[in-house]
Amino acid sequence: MMFLQAFLVGGLLCAVFQVALMYTDLGVPKLLIIGLAVGGICTAFGLCDIVAAFGGAGFSVMVVGAAQAIFNSIIALFGGVWIPICVVISIFAVLTLFGLFAGFAYRAIHKNDVVASSEA
Repeated sequence: MMFLQAFLVGGLLCAVFQVALMYTDLGVPKLLIIGLAVGGICTAFGLCDIVAAFGGAGFSVMVVGAAQAIFNSIIALFGGVWIPICVVISIFAVLTLFGLFAGFAYRAIHKNDVVASSEA
């Protein structure tokens, strides 16, 4: 049953963000920032805890779940515990490095394609 709940919650969140992407002029970066903001606000009011308890990993892997982790890490930081925020910052740093590496690798692999399309 928990797999079905995770699928439903994750699928619903994906559908909401996909509809927002298709029917608005917002790009992916803006939608991610909006998702983080909504997740932070919902966590502050306790809504994310309810959805996370029902949806489990289907919620946790979404950007709204990331906002919940950031919010809880900052609350722990205010309480004097540094480890959660250090983990979150480390994860974002590693993901940023992966993104940069992937971009450079893509550029190196498709260098001729990019030059040919700009000349046409």
